[in-house]
Amino acid sequence: MTPVIEFHPPTALSRDKSSPFLHAVLETLENEVDALHWSVLELNGRANIGSEFVEALENRVEDSNSGLKRTWAELLALAHSLDRLVDGVFVACRTGFFEASDPEGKFDFERCDLALEVNDGKAWRLHVAAPALAERLRTRLQEAGWTLA
Repeated sequence: MTPVIEFHPPTALSRDKSSPFLHAVLETLENEVDALHWSVLELNGRANIGSEFVEALENRVEDSNSGLKRTWAELLALAHSLDRLVDGVFVACRTGFFEASDPEGKFDFERCDLALEVNDGKAWRLHVAAPALAERLRTRLQEAGWTLA
């Protein structure tokens, strides 16, 4: 069973916008997970550079069986471009990009090294395959002011 870390944003961040949370989470995780191969499996949000941008990305994610592949820099840029993230699933694998999602839209988090799941912009979860990495990430989130559930 993959360890799951549930957490909530620091009170210092604006509670009405979840996108700065995504960027802040990614920055908190940097140097631990930036070398992994990232895929966006679900995306529902609003962009600060035009709704067409997010709609196009959402459509590309929806049309793909294995998600929208992204480098760490591209993932950070995506997080920075969003005004609001409602739902998202971001997975990372050490040995290559995540392949083939379940036809019913369910994700097997056991098949990747790390997954960041956001539901309704409020429920944040990290699924981490390696217990030692899970503990380091839990510590980093706490040190950055995130509240663990």
